[in-house]
Amino acid sequence: MEYRAVTLRKDIGVEALYTVHYFEYSKDFIYRGEKHDFWECVYVDRGEIIATADEREIPLSRGEILFHAPNEFHTLRANGVVAPNLVVLSFASHSPMMEEFRHRQARVGNRGRALIAAILRESEAVFSTPLGDPGTKYMEKREEIPPGAEQLIAAYLEEFLLLLLRSERGRQQSTLHRRAESNLFSLLEEYMQGNVGKRLSLADLARYADVSDSTVKAVFRSHTGTGAISYFIGLKMQAAKSYIREGNYTLTQISDLLGYDSIHYFSRQFRRFFGMSPSEYAHSVRAWEEERGN
Repeated sequence: MEYRAVTLRKDIGVEALYTVHYFEYSKDFIYRGEKHDFWECVYVDRGEIIATADEREIPLSRGEILFHAPNEFHTLRANGVVAPNLVVLSFASHSPMMEEFRHRQARVGNRGRALIAAILRESEAVFSTPLGDPGTKYMEKREEIPPGAEQLIAAYLEEFLLLLLRSERGRQQSTLHRRAESNLFSLLEEYMQGNVGKRLSLADLARYADVSDSTVKAVFRSHTGTGAISYFIGLKMQAAKSYIREGNYTLTQISDLLGYDSIHYFSRQFRRFFGMSPSEYAHSVRAWEEERGN
């Protein structure tokens, strides 16, 4: 008997990419709105926003995503209290199954967040256009692009969409071990978020979750690719950015709020993460707001 090839069905395909954005907005940000003939989704990485889709007003919190179908008018604004970080992806797909995402609001799990991070990482490798530029209409490619980077963006985005599709239909399955590991990561991440102003050790995290230090290490390596304490410091640094954009505290007060004994140590860690000092970041936020106001 001769071999016969099996054609693999593709339920969702991404045909083109329009924009990839990572925005760090102020607490008073307002986007007046637009509509276009391709899909768009907005994911809240930090904080909260209020979106509209045609006549519907939709509040979104950290970890939630909203899809806008082609030709759907949509707007966006911060709530005046919390400075949000947002990921916005716009793309073309004519797959019939995309209709299941019309008016779709969902909570993104750990795997979905990892895929979003991968899309951002590959996009920075492919495009020279800054991901934080809200005026982008066309993304310029770099002269040198790593092999496969463009294809990976489409592949990660398609996997992300299929993941949400399976979740909606209740067909997503996982082993008991992975489910328990995912629950443990969520538990510890929530604990870190709630105690971002404290100094936590690996022993503190293990004691809270009633597991061993090595288990905490393994879970964070699996989900984030980094150590638990490094991840916690990253949460502190993101919180620092939000505090700075909200403009309610001095840098010394922010340092205290985040559990630092010294503003100098706080500033060093901030520079190590973001390549600029807290005061330089505050200045860039003010400059951007003034430019937007003009």
